[in-house]
Order: sequence, then C-alpha cells, then structure tokens
Amino acid sequence: MGKLLMQSASLMLMRTPGAFAVTLARIEAILAENPEAVVAAVAATLVIAGGVYTFLRLRRPDGELFRRLLADRDEIAILLHPNPDPDAMASGLGVASLAEQLGVNTTILYPGQIRHQENRAFRTVLNLELTRLEHVSDITAEDVILVDHNEPRGFTGADGVLPTAVVDHHPGDGAGQEFTDVRTNYGATASIVTEYFEDVRAKPVPPDAHAVEVGAGYTLSTQAATGLLYGILSDTNDLTVGADGSDFDAAGFLYPGVDQNLLDRIANPSVGAEVLEVKAKAIAGRQVEGSFAVSDVGAINSPDSVPQAADELIQLEGVTAVIVIGKRDDTGTVHLSGRSRDDRVHMGRTLQGALAEVPHAGAGGHARMGGAQIDPKPVPTQRVADGGVDRGLDRQELTRQMFSAMQGDLWEPPPDPVICLASLTCRPHGMVASLFTRHHTCKVWPRVLARGTIGTDTETPSGGLIFDGSIRESSPVSASGRTWASPRTALTAATSEQSGWRWTMEWT
Repeated sequence: MGKLLMQSASLMLMRTPGAFAVTLARIEAILAENPEAVVAAVAATLVIAGGVYTFLRLRRPDGELFRRLLADRDEIAILLHPNPDPDAMASGLGVASLAEQLGVNTTILYPGQIRHQENRAFRTVLNLELTRLEHVSDITAEDVILVDHNEPRGFTGADGVLPTAVVDHHPGDGAGQEFTDVRTNYGATASIVTEYFEDVRAKPVPPDAHAVEVGAGYTLSTQAATGLLYGILSDTNDLTVGADGSDFDAAGFLYPGVDQNLLDRIANPSVGAEVLEVKAKAIAGRQVEGSFAVSDVGAINSPDSVPQAADELIQLEGVTAVIVIGKRDDTGTVHLSGRSRDDRVHMGRTLQGALAEVPHAGAGGHARMGGAQIDPKPVPTQRVADGGVDRGLDRQELTRQMFSAMQGDLWEPPPDPVICLASLTCRPHGMVASLFTRHHTCKVWPRVLARGTIGTDTETPSGGLIFDGSIRESSPVSASGRTWASPRTALTAATSEQSGWRWTMEWT
C-alpha cells in the first residue's frame, strides 16, 4: 500500500511540475519573510531531540550506564577504603569481574591493612588479588573507580585523586567525574554492584557448572557471587540491621551461584586470643548509663578487636547503644567503634559530632554502626627539648564525652539552675579556661570547642566557650577543674581591673 502511494505521488509530480514549483516558491517566500520562525522551529526540533535522547538515557538502568562507562576504558584502578572489610572487597571483586568481561584490565587497590580474621579469611578463601596502596604514584591507571566510600583517603596524595566513578552506600560529599551512584538506604555496596549484574542480564554460575553452560552474555562467577553475598550479610548483620528490601533481592539473585562451603569457611574463621581478651575486657569494664554503655578496653595490639568487642557488647540485655574505646600500643592511636539498635541514636553522626573539634580525629558510619580514629597529637619540638611529655587525650573525659554524645538527642534542659564552676585566666595569646560540672544533669554536648586548665597553652577560639547549663551568673574567678564545652549556652568573659577575668553564662 505504501509503495503504491509513493508511486502515485511521483506520477502526480511528474504530471504537474508547474504546480510543484509554485508550491516550493511559496514556501521559500514564507521562510524569507519569517526568519524568526525558522530559528524557533530549528531550536524546538533540537530541544525535542535532546529531550528524547535524555529520556531514553534516563530509562537505561544504572548497571547499563556503568557497563558503558567501563567498556570505554582500557584499564581501571578499583580503590577500596582503608583497612577494607568484606563489603568493600566484594564490591571491588564484582566491579573487576564485570570490567574484565568487557576486556578491561583491572587492579584492586587498598590503603592500610587487612587484619580482622574475618577479612583475612575472606581474602584467602576467595583467593583475591589485592594490591596495597601507600602513595598516589602507586596508581598507574588513568581511571579510578571508588567502591564502598566516596572520597579517597588513607594514603599519601589521596586528595589529588579525581575518581572517574563512585559506587557507595555511605553518606558523604564525594562524587565521580562521570558516574556517581550513592544509595544511603542500601545496607551494603555489594547490593548495588549485584544490581549492576542484574541490569545487564547476567546470570550467576552455579558451583558445579561452567560459565559457558549458563547461556548468558555476562556471567557472575561462583567466586564473585559468594563474595558479594557475604559482603551483604556482613554489612547488614545477616540482613537484620540496616537492610533494605533491595539487599534481600540482591541476596536472592546471588544465591544460585553461591558456594556454601566457601561461605562457611569465610564466616567461621579461627579467633585470636587477643580478640577474646578484648571482648572480655569490654564486658567486664563497661560503664552503663540508662541503656547506653561505653567501655575503654585500654591497650590493644589489633584495632580490629575493638569493633568485634562492640558487636559483643551490643548483645547485652537492656543495652541499646555502645561505644568501645581502645588505644594501640605501638602507634598511640585511639580507635573507637560504636553500635546502635536505638532509633534515637545515629551512631555515625554521634561519633562525628563527639569528635568534630578534636584534633587529628576522624569518624563516620551509619545509623547502626560507626567507627572513629584519633591519631596521637604531635609533641612540639621545644617541649621535647625541655623534657616535657604530651599527655594526650584524657580517656575519662573521652568516655564522658561519648555518653553525652549518645544522650545529646534525648536530653532537655533541666528546669532548675545547675551549678557549674569555671576558671579563666589571661595569657598573651588569649584566654585559657577550665570548667567542670557539679551535677551530672549538666550535660556535655558532643562538640567540644575548648579544653584546658590554668597554666596550659590552650587557646580558646574568639567568641569564648560554649557550655550546657541553665545558670545566669557572674562572679570572680576562683575555681578550676576540667573543661567541657558545647553549643547550648554561651560563656563570655570580661576583664576586671581588680579580680581579673570574670565569666557569665546564659542561654542563647
């Protein structure tokens, strides 16, 4: 029918060439008289075409977009976060598996160490090829893919790395130059990577089968399927903590390719004596306030014993949020690990807030689990020459601070005045302050802005101290003690010719 119509139209044009010429002339005249219409028509056409292209592109699943990005590369470096856990290693393994099926050379890099017995077992049982990264020059590929974190860290020159892509489930401001997929509602990054395989219609290879037998363009090896499933289970505590429906779906997709024997060997490694000792110290030495517990286990050799102790402590009846603190003997670094099953305590934000103003500290995590690290404060050269010692962080103060951080969202100002004493003194470089609470009801907010005692070299920031309390008082300075500060109440000072510094505390 269409062919017949075209033939008829051709015959008509051949028979009436004059009429056709007249029509063309009229069209040219209209266009010449209305150039704006021509421009508008062309612009509209481009907009429509662009909209159609964008619509079609957005309809492509993330896994297909990620596959296309990988296919355009010859070589990639897959970067894991420092001291990688099973979720990070599994996600790196999954990205490498997809890239290699596209003919892309891959290297999986990690800063730090792999110490936790579970992490070592994961690497050994799955026979992973991982390369330790110490300096940015160790990265030879032009394209870097970040998995399970969104900002490079943990090695020299990390700030200079501009990742091509970021795949993560942690909150943060990091992004890839060409691809960013951060889903904070997911319990594990391994679930996101698993979805990529679903998006490209890959099929898991059963343990007793070969890849060619599954009849798919892309496959998921038994090694990768087992690793990804364990990564999901590990980060969600067997799909019981922080898991999203997508995590369950991903686990179901992976199951046909999982080797149960490998999974059991990873999940049940031998436990070192130190881990058991640290767990025992955490339980025996715990301090409890309400449903919150904090335990300082003292000196440790392996930082990985701290989160394992936190996992044990959160199981205690009546405890809904815990923080375990340990200090590494050889480096002096303080490690903290927190767990929460209390909807009122977001553990990641709790640790971040508690250490926001502590020098050389870093923290992060999710609602249910978080971690932090406080590097030792460098000792000034002059103080070393004078034989001085940097005493570092006050551990009792740190414990008190952790309790206050967990209680921060729950505390309300007391109805009656609370007695708080402070001492201030003048130094050439500014004001040195110290204050303490007489009652526990005077809560400490997580954010410490100043700390010190009379005679130290602690500078207070301009604008004075901040402190929780309901006092409105003014008196000469006479007391001393420990310094606590927080953003609830402003503490200001003014000079007096006879009595030195005076202080006033009031609600802001």
